[in-house]
Amino acid sequence: MMKELAPSNAASVHKKLQRVIHVNMDVQSRLFALLLKNHVMKDLDLVFCLLCSKKYKVHDNRQSAKKNLQQQAEKMMKSSEKKFAPVPIGTSVRIAVPEVDRGRGDARNIIGVVLAKSDDELYQIGTKNGILKQSYSRSQINVCPRALLDAEDVPSTEIALRSVASLQSSGTGQGFKKCHCKKN
Repeated sequence: MMKELAPSNAASVHKKLQRVIHVNMDVQSRLFALLLKNHVMKDLDLVFCLLCSKKYKVHDNRQSAKKNLQQQAEKMMKSSEKKFAPVPIGTSVRIAVPEVDRGRGDARNIIGVVLAKSDDELYQIGTKNGILKQSYSRSQINVCPRALLDAEDVPSTEIALRSVASLQSSGTGQGFKKCHCKKN
């Protein structure tokens, strides 16, 4: 651990710093932070080489970028929490089926019920055909105004969303069957 520096011994610190100027970046950054903290930098006319001064600037810019990204993430999380309220377990929900997972005549949504909620705010959804393999975030599901499905009606088998879409469709899933016989 480094000792606290007083402005009175600034000249000796300057000479020591010149010897240490090209060593480990971690040591340099600690020394630089200590000098800034104790306002010794103002008393010294430190002459850093161009490479070292760039290193300090890059380090400072990265630290401020990290802090700003964390603030932005917190702001986005607060906004998301306001927009999408948590869904209680046992609530009926609607899940949009992506276009690549459904046929032309299939339903665009699947009705399910919330079975569990993880610590990461991800929901496990069950349908009348089974429990969906994928967990869904709050923004991927829409709450139904009425209870359409109960948790007791969900079988314990795991199933993919594409399979549920084809099982619940009135057609045959993604493809259509045609008659290839020749009529006279």
